[in-house]
Amino acid sequence: MSYDHITPRIEQLEKEVAEILREAEAIDEAEDKTFGVNNRGDEVPAELARRESRLSKLRAAKEAIEADAKQKAKEQAKKNSTKKGKDTSEIEEAAIEAKRQQ
Repeated sequence: MSYDHITPRIEQLEKEVAEILREAEAIDEAEDKTFGVNNRGDEVPAELARRESRLSKLRAAKEAIEADAKQKAKEQAKKNSTKKGKDTSEIEEAAIEAKRQQ
């Protein structure tokens, strides 16, 4: 590019940048009026956040209950197998069967 060609191009780009920044500022001001100064407008509503938190806690509790039930079933299967005089492999098979029945 020649000097004579660069100068107008720089001026044109400066104008485009200034216009884009003016548009962004106008959008930002409109969003501040709509959503508040410190909000972007895409925040999760408090009601949804509470439900998501509750859901997470309930899922964790469910997993804990399932793990506890699995352990108890395994222990019961082992007790039952031991009473019947079964060997270790039979005890493990009984535990697997107990788990399937849950």
